[in-house]
Amino acid sequence: MNNNAIKINWANISSEEEKLFLKLLNEYTIKSDKRYQECFTDFYEKEWIHAILDKHKYPITDNFHLLGGYSTANRVVVCISPYEGPIDNPISILRIDIKTGFNKALTHRDFLGSILGLGIDRSKIGDIIVTDFGAYIFVIDEIAEYIRYNLTKISRYKQIEISIINDDELDLQPVEMTELFTVVTSLRFDVVLCSVFRISREKCNKLVKAERAKLNGITVTNNSTMVKEGDTFTLRGYGKFILANIGGLSKKNKTHILVKKF
Repeated sequence: MNNNAIKINWANISSEEEKLFLKLLNEYTIKSDKRYQECFTDFYEKEWIHAILDKHKYPITDNFHLLGGYSTANRVVVCISPYEGPIDNPISILRIDIKTGFNKALTHRDFLGSILGLGIDRSKIGDIIVTDFGAYIFVIDEIAEYIRYNLTKISRYKQIEISIINDDELDLQPVEMTELFTVVTSLRFDVVLCSVFRISREKCNKLVKAERAKLNGITVTNNSTMVKEGDTFTLRGYGKFILANIGGLSKKNKTHILVKKF
């Protein structure tokens, strides 16, 4: 299949991150076609990719793939392939076992911080799934062996074992989500955030200004952005949720909503 670069009005894009991503897609589209080879990006948030592609009406073909190592991955790489059919897998899965009893629950931050401490860029690391034995970590294939031989501890725990496993060895538990019913005075971004996380409007404004809030993977700078059913909200330090349903009005003319919190 012949892939052609997409014409984009770059002057209308203010975000450098968006420009770099779209230019990379165009570059890989041309490269894949000319050299007849698969091209892979580093990891990005899947919801951010979808939001950017939709925003700029970037056409998706059968040669465009999102790969995260498992079906419900949040962080994925983009693969642009010159042909249809099976593609190479650029992702390795690390299983980290903590071999001593640990008296505090290790977190996503503990595992991520330990890997970043090796000098590895965040873009090379996909999802980190914390388990009762340690964690599964999805990484770009080229750094898997480096991590395996150089990562010697997680937090203060030094007795760890790292192995590279196949995807059929994954034992993933279903993601548990908590449902919350609430009412809001409007469907503004900040109003919904305040209601779900029980924070003041002033606190919310400060967090948004600090670029800690995202809507569908994109950093929000305008508190008054209107939201819709299906949108995903992220507030760093507080959590993440999906606006699952927008219901009718209450007697006090407030809107009923259902959110599902991760």
